Amino acid sequence: MERSYSRYLLVVLCVAVVCTALILVGLNAYSTPQNGMLGNTGGSQASDEEISEAYRSGFETAKQRFEKYGLGVQGDSHILVGTVQRNSGGKLIVLQENLMTDALVSGVSDDREVTTTASTKIMRVTQKSATQFAAEQDAFAKLPPSPNTQPPTPTLQSQIKISDIKIGDVVTVTAKETDITNALSITAELIVVTVSS
Repeated sequence: MERSYSRYLLVVLCVAVVCTALILVGLNAYSTPQNGMLGNTGGSQASDEEISEAYRSGFETAKQRFEKYGLGVQGDSHILVGTVQRNSGGKLIVLQENLMTDALVSGVSDDREVTTTASTKIMRVTQKSATQFAAEQDAFAKLPPSPNTQPPTPTLQSQIKISDIKIGDVVTVTAKETDITNALSITAELIVVTVSS
């Protein structure tokens, strides 16, 4: 009985090896360049320049389609959202996250320099605790209706100095310039530091 079991196991292993080989041969034939798939089997390799140009073309085409359907960042080209990388000498270096750009396409780094002036307003926005906000809502609900009474907001706002901004803080910068899409340096009109609770 032991002998027939080992033969059975040997036959199963042989069949598995043959099936695996057939699958690999089929995949290799399917992934050749003439079938439009990327593969290293024969054919010429695209140069780095050709790959970069194809990437740029694809990025620009996608950007145009987004803008065509109203999904781009039209109208917000003076707003910068990002993470603070450095804070020194009254300037921030912010890694931008919202502008419809790509460093490979535009040649402009995603690190943007934010300069402040004496008129720049800097605010910190912090979420209120759920219990504090609920208590404020309850108190507001008990007030008599009045056009002058404003409902509570879920955040606390406080004015801060640029030295209070830390590396890793998420900031929203409203620029004095009208279009900062490809600007390496911008002048801030308003900086809002968002702090999650």
